[in-house]
Amino acid sequence: MGKIDEKHRVHRIMQAVSKPTGISIEDMIGSSRFTPVVEARRVAMVLIRKTLGLTLVGTGRYFNKDHATVLHAEKKHQDLMDIDKNYREYYSVCEAAVKDDKLLKTADSRDIIIALTERVRVLEQELETLKNTTVWLQET
Repeated sequence: MGKIDEKHRVHRIMQAVSKPTGISIEDMIGSSRFTPVVEARRVAMVLIRKTLGLTLVGTGRYFNKDHATVLHAEKKHQDLMDIDKNYREYYSVCEAAVKDDKLLKTADSRDIIIALTERVRVLEQELETLKNTTVWLQET
């Protein structure tokens, strides 16, 4: 996954978490310790790590946090998943929003470019065939 593609996917996950929580991306990457913001940030970090497989440092970079903060978020997440039914439901809603995001399911941008380039080549060949057929029909 390229850096541009990675950044786009991280942003998409943050957007997906933002919708059901009502917490803006700006708040998630900010320094607020307001409980709803901290919870949304924690869920976004966990989903980014789970979905994209980024390192602790790589994930933290998108939130302007260090690796220890991401590690703490993961431990807190696991503790809450074990004991708090409301948090499990909250996480499930956010996770479903991420899973439903079709853009996160697409291949790496390089694969998309290669596929589109191949499709353009095929269409150009078909167009050339049609031109030749039209010229042949006009001549007869």
